[in-house]
Amino acid sequence: MPNYAYTRVLFKAPDKTAKEIRTQIEDGEFINLRKIKYVPEGLSNNKEWEWKLRNWGCSKFPWNSVWYSDKDVSFISPWSPPTEAFKFLSKKYKDLTIIVLWIIEFLNTDEPIEGILIKNGEIVSDLPEIEIKSDTSIALASDITGYSIEEIKDILEENQELEISKFFKEIYDPVNKVKNEYT
Repeated sequence: MPNYAYTRVLFKAPDKTAKEIRTQIEDGEFINLRKIKYVPEGLSNNKEWEWKLRNWGCSKFPWNSVWYSDKDVSFISPWSPPTEAFKFLSKKYKDLTIIVLWIIEFLNTDEPIEGILIKNGEIVSDLPEIEIKSDTSIALASDITGYSIEEIKDILEENQELEISKFFKEIYDPVNKVKNEYT
């Protein structure tokens, strides 16, 4: 069973571009990565899996997507966020910067919140890893995973593993600060 990446993506772009991107990739509760980069036909299962990892950054469509606006979406994906797909998407829009924040499902005191900035097909910056220990980082972990602040604190205290059972929540101050800085 894979670990799951709880992911929050912020699109810094003009409203028209952001709406076009959302219309392109939104597919019910899924993010349709084929609309970003289509899988070649005729690949064996193993070759298709390898292609998806290389070209999308994950092996399946992200699910449980929640759009907070045309510029802000959260979802779950297996193993890692689809950063390669977002790099490809950013090549199409010169006025687009993508902020990707994620945390791996098995939250413990050693698992940081990670993030990157993507522009013109490249990762232009790795955001500093955030250890989940301060109140601010606990609130950010809550935003990304959908667990309440109290649940995150309990999990950290008991060194438990997260379960995939909740949708993401509304934006708290730490995500707003990142969002406002880059959007």
